[in-house]
Amino acid sequence: MSGGVDSSLTAALLVEQGYDVTGVYMKNWSQDLPGMQCPWAEDLADAKRVAVQLGIDFIVFDFEHDYKHKVVDYMLAEYQAGRTPNPDIMCNQEISFGFFRYSARAWGLTSLLLAIMRRPVAHVQRMTARRLIKNIHSSPIASTVRPTQRKIRPTSSTA
Repeated sequence: MSGGVDSSLTAALLVEQGYDVTGVYMKNWSQDLPGMQCPWAEDLADAKRVAVQLGIDFIVFDFEHDYKHKVVDYMLAEYQAGRTPNPDIMCNQEISFGFFRYSARAWGLTSLLLAIMRRPVAHVQRMTARRLIKNIHSSPIASTVRPTQRKIRPTSSTA
């Protein structure tokens, strides 16, 4: 859970539908950059607040070291080599479906749903978890890597 609308809405709808939900915050970066403050602490507080409101368990996985070495270092090396990197794909491959997958299993979590909305949801109050899952977007890497043995998979993207 990022604390944002996508993951918060997804968690709320899954709880409403009777799923046993655990919110997980992935701490990937906490360093400020020149002229830009990293909002990770506020994001974490927002995610915790949503979990408390929903009455669900909440845990934090700290992948900052791994993210630096697998994503940031890759991105810098690609730029230095004159290539345009895709850090989002690398993050999905190495962090979301790599370290997160194994950490989730170690915590006994058996299903994984990454909530990245493909399109805006106009009537949220009438949406069921099944309908929401139809609107979930999986990254290109998600179709080739299984994050856990069992997961809630997006169905057709047509509503």
